Amino acid sequence: MPAPVTSVVVRDILKKHPTLEIGEIVKRAKARGVTSPDKSIQTTIYNEKSKLRNAEKVAPAAARTTTSPSTVPTVATAKIEVSAVPVVSGLAGVFANVAQVNKVVDLTGGVENARAVAEAVNACGGVEAFLQHLDLVAGIRSDKTA
Repeated sequence: MPAPVTSVVVRDILKKHPTLEIGEIVKRAKARGVTSPDKSIQTTIYNEKSKLRNAEKVAPAAARTTTSPSTVPTVATAKIEVSAVPVVSGLAGVFANVAQVNKVVDLTGGVENARAVAEAVNACGGVEAFLQHLDLVAGIRSDKTA
């Protein structure tokens, strides 16, 4: 009988026990018949953890359904312009969301900057509140430069 596929075994272990230490996951994988070297299993663990985290982030977006078309509000600053995009459900919606996020990452100068924007939106209590704060900051900044 051939050895089990490392990624399948690691994914199964992580789904059942997501907080296990790397060493313990390696031991459990070897106990299930994985014959890959420890370093290879560790690399697979990191990759599978990343895939699981990303799947958790994408799943809520894929589950969205709408009864009527709606739009995402436009966020605009002097250098960043993100146009409104209709919310679409299903796989097309996931791809539209990923494309929109990718555009924001490019416009903000990287993933960490885009993450900071998302955290600011969340901290303000949502998009509408963030836009109000953004207008306030824009007004303050234009007063300082005048």
